[in-house]
Amino acid sequence: MMSQLQPLDVCLNKPFKDRVRHFYNEWMAEETHSFTPAGRLKRPVVSLVCQWVADAWYDLPDATVVASFKKCCITNAMGGTEDSFVYEESSDKEPESSSDSD
Repeated sequence: MMSQLQPLDVCLNKPFKDRVRHFYNEWMAEETHSFTPAGRLKRPVVSLVCQWVADAWYDLPDATVVASFKKCCITNAMGGTEDSFVYEESSDKEPESSSDSD
């Protein structure tokens, strides 16, 4: 029941975290990194991580944010006209294949 009340958990966290992870992986793939005196890789600076978070948020389509609220029945529509979104499958799941593996 809690997931039905929290739009971030329902539709936004996975694409947001995937995007932040993408930025981190790009940073890791760069060849220019700083190291500690012990030879360990230094973490990215806070301002860069904040930029990744901002970019990841702005990369989320507005329609995805709106749909996440509708799926949780959090909407301005009076009369329950958008309540059907609760029972629709989310589009971020993998489609099931109907082909046989014989």
